[in-house]
Amino acid sequence: MRQQHGRTDLGEQGGDGVDDEVQAGDAVLAGAGTVVSGEDTVHFAFDVRESAAGERGYLLAQVRRTRTKPTFFIATHVSEVQMSDSPSYTPGTNPASGVDTVMFAGTGVFNGATGYHFVVNAADRGEPGRDHDTFSLTVYAPNGQVVLSASGVLNYGNIQSLR
Repeated sequence: MRQQHGRTDLGEQGGDGVDDEVQAGDAVLAGAGTVVSGEDTVHFAFDVRESAAGERGYLLAQVRRTRTKPTFFIATHVSEVQMSDSPSYTPGTNPASGVDTVMFAGTGVFNGATGYHFVVNAADRGEPGRDHDTFSLTVYAPNGQVVLSASGVLNYGNIQSLR
């Protein structure tokens, strides 16, 4: 995924070896940016899609807390993707995509340990993404305990609807 001039370019082959060109009928949300939530600064990148071939995606996140080492979360499997269109905002003027919000969930690795689950909610609330788009991440330990919860409006970056 590359960001150029505020939009995400997905017309290349991704790291999973699958052609990531957006096909007619695909619903895609992708983004990269920073959210500050309390003492946490979350840097993230994601790309999720729904298509006739199924649901897939990726998520990378680094969390920096004041005066501590950063923590890392890498999604190893995206098992659920739900896209929707909120009537209260629009992702931009062209083209009207019909999709501006995504919730996705799956499993991943937290600071090198496996067995963690996550849920992400992200919204493309217009241009530019900074001060408009929103992102939230909750990571659960194998025992169900929340080990990371952060959300907010983007301080930097962009979430883009690419349907």
